[in-house]
Amino acid sequence: MVDTSVMAVSKDISSGENGPKKAKRWLIVAAGVLVCLGLLGAYGLPKVLHRAAALKANAAHPGPVLAFPQETLNLADGYLLQVTVAVQETTAANAKQVSKLEPELLNSEISILGHFTYYQLLSAGGKSTARAELLAGFEKVLGTTNGEPQVMAVYFTSFVMQQA
Repeated sequence: MVDTSVMAVSKDISSGENGPKKAKRWLIVAAGVLVCLGLLGAYGLPKVLHRAAALKANAAHPGPVLAFPQETLNLADGYLLQVTVAVQETTAANAKQVSKLEPELLNSEISILGHFTYYQLLSAGGKSTARAELLAGFEKVLGTTNGEPQVMAVYFTSFVMQQA
């Protein structure tokens, strides 16, 4: 005697009676994806491209390099640092304002570098960290011109540390 219930189940599976339901579900999902892509193309994508173009247009362009006089200062742990710093101005920078604020920039340089220790500056990323902090300090002093920073990079043109 053959079990007909097993044959009926296998017949249902092989005949694909769930096929139309799955096909309808996939059709609905595909239509939803197409609608989302259409909305993104109509509304979102132009805004994203416009924003990217505006950021590229507002990117800071290099201007002149301003070298500060050599400074000798005490580090936080008693070592001496003799350093010469130069800043890369942007084309948006107001050269007269930067020159006028040079005493404040030098004060910022001394204050920021004086917080470091010999071993912090000697470490692998020590000078990079110092440059980043100087850049942030200079940007704070100078502010922006037409929404652009006035300084885009800080360079050490000489850097000597010794025990006091």
